[in-house]
Amino acid sequence: MKKKGAIMEKRLQTLRYIDIVILLVGAIYLLLVGVTEKNLSIKILMTICLSNTLIRGIEAQWNGRKIASFFIYGFSLFLIFVLII
Repeated sequence: MKKKGAIMEKRLQTLRYIDIVILLVGAIYLLLVGVTEKNLSIKILMTICLSNTLIRGIEAQWNGRKIASFFIYGFSLFLIFVLII
């Protein structure tokens, strides 16, 4: 049982690292290109928010917070809807 918990914690740590990389790359892109390409920068910003929200939902689900993950996934569906429009 202890081994399974260590594996889950390692996966959560990997997700956090992926989240940080996505946020840093998106922030650098928005700083360099966001001023000239406003329509594209809004889509990129929404995509960053969507990926961040999905990773938070996965973390909440793995930690056993079912209701919180339900609301987080609902918010990510809202972001997908806004991103498409």
